[in-house]
Amino acid sequence: MNPEPAETHYNKGTEMLKLHKHHDAITHFKRAISINPRHLKAHRDLGRALDAVHEHGRAIECYDHIIEMDPSNIPAHLDKGRALMMNNEHERAIECYDLIINLHQKRLVDVNSNPDLFFVYERKGFVLGGMGRYSESLACYDVAINMDPKNPYVYVGKGAVLMELAKYAEAKHCLEISIGLNPNNFLAQSTMGMTLSLLRENTAALKHLDTAIKLAPDQSMPYMYSGMVLIREGHYKRAIRRFKHAIALAPNSYAAHVGLGQAFWYTGKHESSTKFLERAIKIKPDEYDAYFILGSVLTSVHQYQRAANYFEKAATICPEDHDVQYNYGHALKELDMHKRAIERFDMAIKLVPDHVGAYSGKIRSLIKLKQHRSAIECSDQMIKAIPNNPKCYELKGNALNDVAEYEKAIECYDMAIRLDPDPTITHIFKGNALRNMDEFDGAIECYDAAIRLDPENTLAHIFKGNALRNMDEFDGA
Repeated sequence: MNPEPAETHYNKGTEMLKLHKHHDAITHFKRAISINPRHLKAHRDLGRALDAVHEHGRAIECYDHIIEMDPSNIPAHLDKGRALMMNNEHERAIECYDLIINLHQKRLVDVNSNPDLFFVYERKGFVLGGMGRYSESLACYDVAINMDPKNPYVYVGKGAVLMELAKYAEAKHCLEISIGLNPNNFLAQSTMGMTLSLLRENTAALKHLDTAIKLAPDQSMPYMYSGMVLIREGHYKRAIRRFKHAIALAPNSYAAHVGLGQAFWYTGKHESSTKFLERAIKIKPDEYDAYFILGSVLTSVHQYQRAANYFEKAATICPEDHDVQYNYGHALKELDMHKRAIERFDMAIKLVPDHVGAYSGKIRSLIKLKQHRSAIECSDQMIKAIPNNPKCYELKGNALNDVAEYEKAIECYDMAIRLDPDPTITHIFKGNALRNMDEFDGAIECYDAAIRLDPENTLAHIFKGNALRNMDEFDGA
């Protein structure tokens, strides 16, 4: 066997690899291996070239060839672990990293002085974090930090896991260390921006996300997250520009489409909002957010049947979301499907026992169904659950008014007004109850109170006029 041709092809392959000409590199490495099947470096670099073109399965085969020839080849195990990780074979990647740790333990290697083990624990922490095994992930990151406390990337990984655990202050601390070690670390700046946005530190979040964009303008994530922060700040047009940029970089970004749909909704551009939310649904039909927001958009333009259809899909995917159940019930109520609406309101109340909107919707549906006694009972349940909410008493007053128990209704309205003296509608309701009792002077006083609070309130003026006419008729009888 003449080793020269194999080495020549290998050297040409490494040159191509440095130039990022991965397919040319692959050709040369294959030729080197065909001449010398035991050329370990050619197998290794062929695997790395295949990884670079996302052919991770074939890359794993290359690393397996090396391990077959040299079972204790730690770099080959490391490369295989990375390829398995990139191929979403997380359990096998963990097994690979554990095998490396065992090899080092057998060699009695000082873990604190071995760079290979640092990368093993860092990568194992990353994989475990992606699998949702957060406590194990944090333990790995802590070992890695103990080995190399000056490595900025390991703090990013730990910060990202802490962010997933909603330990935002701890995540922020880790990311501050990372940025202190390397302020030009895109991942640290981007993850810090995300963390600060979750802490509602919007100005600081935007600063870090803008830095991340400057460091890596071809990455979509900071555009998308800054769009979310800008929505929260009420800067909808700027948010729209950020989401559009994110979509240009990542056309299948579900979150960016949802964010853009939401931003268009807030600017009153309902057709554009609907278009991007429908695209989001096509990208990820098993996620509920886009269905829910689209249902809300359609509700805001009174398209209740279409809204109900989207809320139904959202409720099927995520039945434990009380907002979904409530809004679905509201759409059904507006469609006069009161029995079905009550079912949804009950689900919302089961999830959140003091859900004001769900109680209110249920009581109104019961009144529409002429089930006034049930509405009164529901009002009492609401008062028990939320004793200091004026809406409880107002709704009970409405139910009592409908069954001609006017004095009890007035007591409820008085309680609602004591708890909140400003609600215009409660004064109108009380006035209506008094008018039903032919107490026109008292009714007019209530309508006047409503007019003082809201001089343009048409109902208050109409009902006052009716009371004045009724009073004249009553006096003339």
